[in-house]
Amino acid sequence: MSIKQKRGHCIDCGKLIWLPFERCKSCASKKAWTEKRRLQHSKKMKGRKFTEDHKEKIRRALKTSEKAQKHREKVLKYLHTPEIQAKRIKTMRTPKLRRKMKEWGLKHKSDQKWINTISELLTGDKNPSWRGGLSQKGYSSGFTETLKGEIRERDNCTCQLCYNTEDEVGYTLTIHHIDYSKSNHDRMNLVSLCKRCNSLVNFGRDEWMEILRGNDST
Repeated sequence: MSIKQKRGHCIDCGKLIWLPFERCKSCASKKAWTEKRRLQHSKKMKGRKFTEDHKEKIRRALKTSEKAQKHREKVLKYLHTPEIQAKRIKTMRTPKLRRKMKEWGLKHKSDQKWINTISELLTGDKNPSWRGGLSQKGYSSGFTETLKGEIRERDNCTCQLCYNTEDEVGYTLTIHHIDYSKSNHDRMNLVSLCKRCNSLVNFGRDEWMEILRGNDST
């Protein structure tokens, strides 16, 4: 008595094949050959040290490559979304990661060459947070300590993003302008934030404006 064998399609090219195989003979051979080449290349490159000239060529290629630039922009746009920034801030609070970052900072603290390099890369318009020097401009008149105190009292001295109180964070909360305008001191445009969240909202400003306005309306 013959048993009917089921047929399916190759997951790569869609050709009709016998089950339980996933690929046709041609695609299976290509897959095996690709994997073999990958392992050979990985073994060949393991432990290899590039010369400075080779490294410089790679840097230039990545800077001028349109594909690399698009990928970089896509990654930066993804990293600066409120959800990702909030996740990163949350992970920063874990003792293990904070301990690792402290050790990493102490390791490079005495390396003046490394400090100068980072400083040059993140100075002025090279910094991803650059807004044309807006941080150097002061607030207009009316943004007084009395007004700040009233906003904190209105918000029950609680950060309106992470909901930590001043007693929990151990310092006085900052007052943030929702529309990022240093001259608009309307009470509906002001909100209490802790230092971490105040730094967080500098990325993805349009999204944070919607979120904070939504919190204010509720």
